Amino acid sequence: MPRASQSIKMSVAIALLGGLAISGIFAVLDPYTGFYFLNWQLPGSAAAYVYWGVFGGSTASGLMIMWLVNGIMYSIPSLVVIRSIFALRGAR
Repeated sequence: MPRASQSIKMSVAIALLGGLAISGIFAVLDPYTGFYFLNWQLPGSAAAYVYWGVFGGSTASGLMIMWLVNGIMYSIPSLVVIRSIFALRGAR
């Protein structure tokens, strides 16, 4: 049985990868859905616009910031679900 710190690290890693996957899927599907998912990407879009405004960086780096911020935002609910599953498994 993994220790608590390893379990938390594993949960955070799984949640972050899931959030990044969701963010990437939304970014890929935007042109095909008439930008239906664009509002769901607002936290990352706001961070990218601030980055571009403050630093004047490249478009690729702004898109990477958008992807990472959205990944973190989407991973928070995933982390709660994963941690509750671990807690329920440990309660048995």
